[in-house]
Amino acid sequence: MDMQIFLDYAFLFLLCALEMRAYAWLLKPIPKRREAPWPSAPLALLAVTALFFWSLGSLTANATRDVYSYRCTAEYYITITLWIYAVYRLSLREAIYCMLLIFMSTRSVRHIIGHLLILADGANYLVEGNIWRWRLLACLSLFAVYLLIFACLKRVLFKEKFQEGSWLLLKETNEKPQKSSWLPLLLLASAAIPVLYSGAFAESLGQNGNWSRGFDAIFVEALASVCGLFCVLGYEWMLKARRHESDLAHMEQILHLQHRQYETKKESIELINQKYHDLKKSLSYLEQLSADEGRLAGIQNLKAELKKYETIFQTGNEMLDIVLFDKNEKCQREGIRLIFMLDGSDLSFLNPFDITAIFGNALDNAIEEAQKRTAPDQKEITMKVSSRPGWLILRFENYCEPSTLLWQAGKLATTKAEKDFHGFGLDSIRYAAKKYGGNMAIEVKDGKFAVNIMFPQERGAASG
Repeated sequence: MDMQIFLDYAFLFLLCALEMRAYAWLLKPIPKRREAPWPSAPLALLAVTALFFWSLGSLTANATRDVYSYRCTAEYYITITLWIYAVYRLSLREAIYCMLLIFMSTRSVRHIIGHLLILADGANYLVEGNIWRWRLLACLSLFAVYLLIFACLKRVLFKEKFQEGSWLLLKETNEKPQKSSWLPLLLLASAAIPVLYSGAFAESLGQNGNWSRGFDAIFVEALASVCGLFCVLGYEWMLKARRHESDLAHMEQILHLQHRQYETKKESIELINQKYHDLKKSLSYLEQLSADEGRLAGIQNLKAELKKYETIFQTGNEMLDIVLFDKNEKCQREGIRLIFMLDGSDLSFLNPFDITAIFGNALDNAIEEAQKRTAPDQKEITMKVSSRPGWLILRFENYCEPSTLLWQAGKLATTKAEKDFHGFGLDSIRYAAKKYGGNMAIEVKDGKFAVNIMFPQERGAASG
């Protein structure tokens, strides 16, 4: 084989390998189907080889720029889609979505660099030319530009840790048939048509010797690419915003139901409190009568029955007292110790609705975890309020098994099968805290799970 032909092939293979490496770097946050090098590395090599042969088959002695033809473009990006689908833990729709992002963000860039090289020295050193140092420089320059573009794109795509189904455009839901999720993807894919057309038009002008006019057409291709990229990303952002609004509405509905339950229990607690004091008074009169063994035994039994209603919380916050009374009843049935070191007046700036949201959800989660503990000394829940410079901190702490916690996108997720009415507890606490300029943080350490809710003290004082 002639050395020049061999070097042509080598640089063309290098170009394909560098492009694939850039694509892999963009998709790095997405988990692979198998984390081991096998079969990811062989599949990547296979994809590079396919891209090389598609490019090689499009090159002729007289028209080296056919790599931008419709046929070669279809072969190239179908190969990219199949590689993404085979290597990464994505559905076919998600693989096509990734391919669209790659197409919109790189197609015109490669075209612009190729035309600039032709205008500067008469050859597109990405795919042709005998000056090998220029060919190497062209390949490395394209790779560097890709990385720069992908660095910006990754900040947009992966603001949080990737989770399956995070691209809501492609997420299958129970509300719609599976086939309907293809429609928005096909509509967004139509944004590639002006990019393809303007690129092909620029090449036709160039091959007719009018490279300056072709360069004008490439700017149209670049503009169409940017618009198409914003269409793809913008539609996804819109769906995420709608999903977020839906979650908030769902959360508020659940919180209203919780609050209504506590309001109903308020009357029951007042009645229990009244009956408790009446019976206690009657017991004191009975104890003053003549003693006999049967009567004393009956009095002791009645006292034991009354003891379960003895815990009437008086923290200085009426709604907090109701929530604590309700949760303490459950703790007593389950043998869980509920320890609290707080003054309800410190939380007087919280409205009753938010009291039920924070304490109700935090204690429900803690009780659920405490029920799983078998060791008696671990069936314990602690609540306390403390102050730090500028902050009032409300802390809930309980024992847990860290390995059983399910994390998604940096957040704790529900492990329950019915997710429609579960998984909003911590989100509702965070939502309530943010209303007062505060925030929520989770801490897992030394076998203990803690929820810290922080409020600015000046906000608390002003609200109070």
